[in-house]
Amino acid sequence: MTTLRTAAASAVAFDTLATADSAELGLLGSGTQARAHARAVARVRPLRSVRLWSPSPERRARAARDLAAELGIPVVAVDTPREAVTGLPMVAACTLSSTPVLHGDWLTPGCTVVSVGSFEPTRSEVDQETVRRAAAVVVDDPETARDHTGPVVTALRDGLLTPDDLIPLGAAVTGRRQARTGSDDIVLHLSVGIGVQDAAAAWAVIDAARGREHRS
Repeated sequence: MTTLRTAAASAVAFDTLATADSAELGLLGSGTQARAHARAVARVRPLRSVRLWSPSPERRARAARDLAAELGIPVVAVDTPREAVTGLPMVAACTLSSTPVLHGDWLTPGCTVVSVGSFEPTRSEVDQETVRRAAAVVVDDPETARDHTGPVVTALRDGLLTPDDLIPLGAAVTGRRQARTGSDDIVLHLSVGIGVQDAAAAWAVIDAARGREHRS
């Protein structure tokens, strides 16, 4: 459930924040969460290809084969995280790294980055250059992000961000806050998950189960 909820929230973020023509994904990670993100993004965008990196050559090669067969698109395992993201319009970071695997100077203008691995104050899978280059920093909930999201905690401490700079994803979805103002903006979404996402996912499961009961 957590995997599906997290990936679904990221898909909403990409669908809301990415440029209209974004159709290629750079994926950092090859585990359950990374695979779920590729599937979820393919539900909201017409993915043409995926580039994938993780530290283990065997795991990234296996994940690339599995996703290519499942999604029916080219999925290429690459040797470095930089290769996985350079020149691409969408990047998903799904690692457990406590130090950056994504560096802001690798990102192309217009890129939308979703990071789900920085869920503790000591975890920062994206570096501060990524935060600095971002025209907008979007989070699940600003109060939660201020206390729990590593890159946000560091950026607030160092004066790179102020609390008012943090845009709630819900506000971006409903249009109450504007994240992307131009096609060259780099937009960063940092997610740690919040309770309302769990509630929504649980309700979706209940609703689907009731639908099956009615059909039977």
